[in-house]
Formats: sequence, structure tokens, C-alpha cells
Amino acid sequence: MFSYEQKILAVETYLKCESWSATIRMLGYPSVGTLRQWVSEYTSTGFLRDKITRKPKYSEEQIQIAVDYYL
Repeated sequence: MFSYEQKILAVETYLKCESWSATIRMLGYPSVGTLRQWVSEYTSTGFLRDKITRKPKYSEEQIQIAVDYYL
């Protein structure tokens, strides 16, 4: 997992040199795919999300039913 500061540094470095491989060589991270996602998100919205939040796979009720069943 990369910190917000690392993500911003990678995006800003890419925007300066405009080369995926040069950016990764200079910083030592991330992969090309990850960098492309960050740059795409930054250029379209103007900021990067700090964390990605996902919809839970199971509802709280379903989790409680499963816990009660096994206890």
C-alpha cells in the first residue's frame, strides 16, 4: 500500500517527465498499471483518493447470523 504522499509524488514526477518507465526508474515504484490509474484519476478529478472503499461483501446482519451459527 502506498501513502498519499507517495502517490502524489509519483503522479507529479510522471507529469514532469511524461514517461511511465522513467518515473518508475526514478522512484522505484509503482507498476505501470498502478501509475496509469493514479495519473488517470488525478487528471480527471484533480485529486487522488486516500483510500479505496469497497462495498462490503456481506451485510452486518449476514455476518451476525454466521457468527451466531458457529458459536
